[in-house]
Amino acid sequence: MAPNTFLELCKVLGASNLLRSTVNVSVREQVLVFCHIIGHNVRFRVIGGRFHRSIDTVHRYFKIVLQAILKLYKHVVKESSNSTPPEISSSRRFYPYFKDCIGAIDGTHVRASVPLEIQGRFRGRKDGTTQNVLAAVTFDLRFSYVLAGWEGTAHDSRILSDALSKPDGLNVPRGKYYLADAGYGIQNGILSPYRGVRYHLKEFSDHPPENEKELFNLRHSSLRTTVERAFGVLKKRFRVLDSEPFCCYVVIMMGKSKANDEKIKQFRWSKPMERVLLEILADEASKGNKPSSAFKPSSIARVVDAISERFGVHCQPEHVENHLKTMKSNWKTIQMIRGKSGFNWDDNLKMIIAGKKEYDEYVTVIFLCNFSFV
Repeated sequence: MAPNTFLELCKVLGASNLLRSTVNVSVREQVLVFCHIIGHNVRFRVIGGRFHRSIDTVHRYFKIVLQAILKLYKHVVKESSNSTPPEISSSRRFYPYFKDCIGAIDGTHVRASVPLEIQGRFRGRKDGTTQNVLAAVTFDLRFSYVLAGWEGTAHDSRILSDALSKPDGLNVPRGKYYLADAGYGIQNGILSPYRGVRYHLKEFSDHPPENEKELFNLRHSSLRTTVERAFGVLKKRFRVLDSEPFCCYVVIMMGKSKANDEKIKQFRWSKPMERVLLEILADEASKGNKPSSAFKPSSIARVVDAISERFGVHCQPEHVENHLKTMKSNWKTIQMIRGKSGFNWDDNLKMIIAGKKEYDEYVTVIFLCNFSFV
């Protein structure tokens, strides 16, 4: 997504009263978070760290922007024209043979997170649990109809029958039709290829068509691949569609010791713990126990013992090393922001302060320069 397109999207969402800036989060930041999550399948925790927001805040605004985007269909989605598409009318290969064709349909598998008791129905030929999504696409790569929610094991023809039977489902104008592969069978408004002869484009790479049925299948396949290209573009742009869903799996390990149970839990650091960590490591560095960029194991062990004894927790060396990396990363970010115009350090609050305008502009510029949505 180009910066101008992103800014225009924010403007439309704001002008339509679908999104509003709050005291702490602007419309631009809300949309930035949403776009990066769906564009790169980034977890809420990662986004929260980049924007210095809590996971709850990221989750809340993700849902708000998602609902706003869904409501945009009234403003941006228009019914396709029944006239012959220019991709067909301007080609001697397709016109007049496909002059009544208005698009192509096909199904694609999208990752799905479903309850354990019904996962069997969603496990098909793809790895993991998926839903079989039916879509109709025009020849300029625009989606004109989408039906999601069917199990990954559902047959394409069954899903198409459901779409055609719904009152607000797939509408095929009289005298028009969609192209589909052989899996959808023969139905009104659906044109499938001849069976028993070559069909896929790669089958004609070395041997041209030998009869009228093969010639028809070749041109049918050339047009129908539009929907496959549309799916490819969509999944490349929105990585979240083709990646593992955001879900958690709880593994209960029986017969393990209490120490092992505590080991797999996430260790939570408090501000007093961080103070103890920094005081001890500063003392160790002054004693020469940091010969390089890393501390000696004895220095880490001293922190582990102090944290465990003072706070009554089960601290381990990897907890200290991981949190030290996090603190170093945060410090680099603080140093970078402090050097920007309009940002100042408040020694009383012990935090960086800036005006709302400077903050919004800085977040927008940094995000657009360092991240892409495609």
